Amino acid sequence: MRDSIIIVFLAFPTFFRLGLPGTIRPADSEFPIDPSNYLHHLSFTWYDKGWLFGNDGSFTSIAQLPFYFLPVALQWVGLSTDLVNRGTLTILLSLLGASAYLAARHLLPLGGRSGPLVGATFYMYNPYMTGELYLGHWFTFYAYAALPMMVVGVARGIRGGSRWRTWALLTGASSIFLAHRVRLLPIAIEFVCLYAIFSMAKDRSWNSLTRTVRFFAVAIIGAALANASWIAPSLERFSSVYTLLTHSTANVGSQFLNSPTFSDPLNVIRLVGYGIPTWHPTGLFYEVGLGAFTGLVIPIIAFGSLLFGRRNKTLQFFALTALAYTLGILILSQSSDVLSSYRILQSAAPTPLNLLQFPSSFEFWTVPVVLSLVYMLGYLTEAVEARLGAALGQKRPVDKGHLNPAWAAASTSRVRLRPIMRGVIPIALVIIILLNSAPLIAGVPGDFMAPVVIPSYYSDASHWLASQPQDFVILPFPRPTALQYVKYTWAFQGLYSMTDVFPQVAPGLFVSANLPLGTREGVEVVDLLYHSLSSPTISDLLSLMSVKYVVHRNDVVSPENASFIPPYGFPLENSLGKLNFYRNPNYTPILSSSQTILPVWGTDKALLPLLSSNLFPKGSTAFVFFQDNSNGAFVSLLDRTPILIDFDSPINDTAILTHLAAGKNRLLYLISDSESASVRILRDELAVEMSAYSNGTSISRAMNLQRDSIVTLQRSETNIPSNATSVYGTSVATDVATANDSSTSQFQVNWQADSNSVGFHALYLNLNQSLWGLDQLASFSGGLALDVYGDGSGRELRFSFMGPQSQYFFWPLQSLYLNWTGWKRLYLPLSHFQMSGTPTWSSVQALWIWQEIPSKGKSGIQITIKDLSKEIAPEFSIFYPPDVRTLFDYVSAPSLSWVEQSPVSYRVTLKATTPTLLRLGVSFDDGWVAVEGGSKLEHFRIDTYSNGFYVIPFDQTVQVSIVYDGQTSLALGEITSVSFFIALGLFLLVPKPIKLEVRRRLSKLFVWSKRDFRQREGALGGLNGEKESETNPEKST
Repeated sequence: MRDSIIIVFLAFPTFFRLGLPGTIRPADSEFPIDPSNYLHHLSFTWYDKGWLFGNDGSFTSIAQLPFYFLPVALQWVGLSTDLVNRGTLTILLSLLGASAYLAARHLLPLGGRSGPLVGATFYMYNPYMTGELYLGHWFTFYAYAALPMMVVGVARGIRGGSRWRTWALLTGASSIFLAHRVRLLPIAIEFVCLYAIFSMAKDRSWNSLTRTVRFFAVAIIGAALANASWIAPSLERFSSVYTLLTHSTANVGSQFLNSPTFSDPLNVIRLVGYGIPTWHPTGLFYEVGLGAFTGLVIPIIAFGSLLFGRRNKTLQFFALTALAYTLGILILSQSSDVLSSYRILQSAAPTPLNLLQFPSSFEFWTVPVVLSLVYMLGYLTEAVEARLGAALGQKRPVDKGHLNPAWAAASTSRVRLRPIMRGVIPIALVIIILLNSAPLIAGVPGDFMAPVVIPSYYSDASHWLASQPQDFVILPFPRPTALQYVKYTWAFQGLYSMTDVFPQVAPGLFVSANLPLGTREGVEVVDLLYHSLSSPTISDLLSLMSVKYVVHRNDVVSPENASFIPPYGFPLENSLGKLNFYRNPNYTPILSSSQTILPVWGTDKALLPLLSSNLFPKGSTAFVFFQDNSNGAFVSLLDRTPILIDFDSPINDTAILTHLAAGKNRLLYLISDSESASVRILRDELAVEMSAYSNGTSISRAMNLQRDSIVTLQRSETNIPSNATSVYGTSVATDVATANDSSTSQFQVNWQADSNSVGFHALYLNLNQSLWGLDQLASFSGGLALDVYGDGSGRELRFSFMGPQSQYFFWPLQSLYLNWTGWKRLYLPLSHFQMSGTPTWSSVQALWIWQEIPSKGKSGIQITIKDLSKEIAPEFSIFYPPDVRTLFDYVSAPSLSWVEQSPVSYRVTLKATTPTLLRLGVSFDDGWVAVEGGSKLEHFRIDTYSNGFYVIPFDQTVQVSIVYDGQTSLALGEITSVSFFIALGLFLLVPKPIKLEVRRRLSKLFVWSKRDFRQREGALGGLNGEKESETNPEKST
């Protein structure tokens, strides 16, 4: 009890050193503001995390479900939001120390208290754990707390004894806290297996092997039962889970070769992880401050334990483990050649060996090092204490009858000083460890652990949104950057990002690609929404995604805030603090119907042109893309709709071409301003060509389309005089850029980049605005055209129009690569450039062209640019039959009503007199099933992300039930896991006499052991023998 109080006391200052107000929200923190509501949604809407499966993500969202029970329990007690947050973090850090304490207490040979306390302190406070806290991975501490207990379970279980089954089940149950950390789990399993192999090698007996095998067999069964809550639903997505485990999205070398933290190899020894940036005061503390010294002293002291236990094989195992993992990180982080070989071996090794022996992210290798150092520090403490205690406890032999009074007094004084002297070593070690984590305990300027007080208007917004029917989606502006991060003016002085807090207070779904709740499938559509907010047809695009409100957040630090213009026709419905809610006048609920069904051959970039063409009914059109559905489903849909749209590329699918040859479908051809866009005309016919420009104008004309002709976008180009542009430098001094003589009519630049300088190199071109006229060009929907000589290297190419004071336009990043060879004409519409700051086209002074040098010494470092031209072209051109609008005159909206029974169940009542797609505007997933009259409705992916169910016309009202099948497997898995933990708890807590009595009663029905079997066999054997002797006298004799 006393040691538990010490551990809690050590954990308390980290989270309560700055008082009570506010919650701790570091960079990656996803700690819910309302844990109860968050847990409720998480237990039902794991389909909203479909992007995890759809993008080869993970099952981790389901596996994290149990971690929220603790904050929910604190919330139910009545604690405030701030105390729930701080209390949960304190308890988890205490559990970290408690697990390390118990592990050391079980494994250390002397079984004292000082050694485990030193080890527990180090496990709580070391640079690696500091980095995890800075990142805000609070639920990861469940995993770190479980790992020491798993090691204890293996150590105790494979010894045998009467309780080996208990330890095996506890080890399996502990895995539920590790499963969600996909990259840590293989390393934890590897570490546990290494310890098991070490134990067998130390014993060297057949019984040891047998005990180990049976232990792990029972542990695996326990792990399967404990993790059934996520295993059951994940089996329905096994292919995606397998892809996640075998093809991690993390770059193997990115955490080390490209991270400045590991540019100093000593940081690996100091256990400084990627969570501590070098620019932060904490990073400087470990680079040049006190941490640079203590971070090296602690491992040295730990390895000093070998001086006291050279013959202790367990100590040798942990020392070798720490050394092996540390050397592995050092070699892979410092040698690119070794890393390349490592990747080759990783790709060649079969699953699951590639996960165990060649994990994709080896920053977690630090965890076995930390755990090994825990044992070594504990061993050193106990060994020194034992030596010191023995030295202080020695007495000279004296005659009891003639005791020297002076010597007796000295001996008594020595005995009194012994506890004090023995405590010097552990206290000194604890002080060194705490000094090594001073930034975490005492704080530093710009502290990541400083509490954040969330403004009250977020709570007001939550109550206001919750008072409305929950059938809408919210689009925030500015959008989160880098997955889910936002800089707030009220958090950390706006200096660095934290996880977006708005989705945790908004009850409705949230438009974003990667947020934890309310996530939507379709990253491209989300990008299109943000890039088209100023478009006149944005309302139609927002309606496709059921967006009811565009929320302008004035408390977000972003250059986009200054350029925000409310979408046209969107009234300001409410203003709460610094949150302005603009309502979409054409808002469509999440569950609606679409009578106009448009199959599209092409990509989702066709959405905005089709919506802005005004050729189709508003609010009742569903776009079904070929790339999103199976070939058979797409072709079958052609029989039910009169139109097929060909976008940007010729149709080359045999089944579609065969179907079109029958003449049942009319064709619309759509061409965007992409430089490679073209379509092939499939039949001779009269059409109307409508070309739309970015300035809002459009031109229409009738024309005859000729079969097999290739149609591209009509462009008008004007060469820019050579004296309108000049080279004035490069970003790398060793680059060489030469331009042709200005007397020639064509401007050309040959640019030789230095391959020894890795990164992006910039070429600076001065622009003569009087000759370029960019502002006028932008008003006419113009752009830049140029020829680029490509080398096929796949390197990225970037363009930036630079204005004064770091205000500039830039072409979308990671969208243009040198993947061609020879000359290619590039078209860069000015309307596609994005803004940094508030630039204007009239203020542009220079054009910067960037080329990427990915690594040293690579070929393909020369680039040639020529023939710069001003280009005016429409944003898109559409060729449609003159009578296209009459094809949809028969459409009438069906009567539709629906009830949300749960987040995974809807009941719909409708009467459709025409073919209809019933739209469910949540992330597309095959698990969604619509049933009418006992028959499943055909399921399509529509509008690139949502679910569409085809309803055959009825003359009467019908009932349609829409459910998510995955919820059934999730519920079964949860029941299995909960039942297992209840049974395990009863098994551990029920007194032994009661368990023996139950066993005795049940043994009358079942055979429980070999002894019972033999007793029954003997009892039956006598009777059988008597009968046999009567019928077979020879055998009897």
